[in-house]
Amino acid sequence: MIKYGVSPNIATFNSILDAQCKEGRTVEALYLAEAVIEKGLFPGVIANCPLRNGLGHSSKLEEAKGLFDYMLTANMFPNIVTLNIVLNALCSEGLMEKAQQLFGLMIEHRKEINTITYNTLIKGFCRLGQKTCLIR
Repeated sequence: MIKYGVSPNIATFNSILDAQCKEGRTVEALYLAEAVIEKGLFPGVIANCPLRNGLGHSSKLEEAKGLFDYMLTANMFPNIVTLNIVLNALCSEGLMEKAQQLFGLMIEHRKEINTITYNTLIKGFCRLGQKTCLIR
């Protein structure tokens, strides 16, 4: 695109991020996200969703955590869709303490927690045989 004088916008980057994540090329997608940030286009919640989803599904939680931390420091608190993706990744990896911390952040930031949020937590606790945690 650039070769032909067309400047990509955030929608273009979002499409590329989505395709890379679906192909399992999450590290490349992470580098692209960094390039977007350097160009000053700051990927918002929409652009981060495919990247977060790809990182969560490929068990690259450290990279996902870094991106999540960046979003928080840039005052871009993710929406409920992005938060549920991260929550699912944490629960899938059995990281229930971190999942509970994220759930606390969601409440603190007054996010509208939905049935997907609760179902994800319930599945995570049940998978680890921690049904007593559900009562708390």
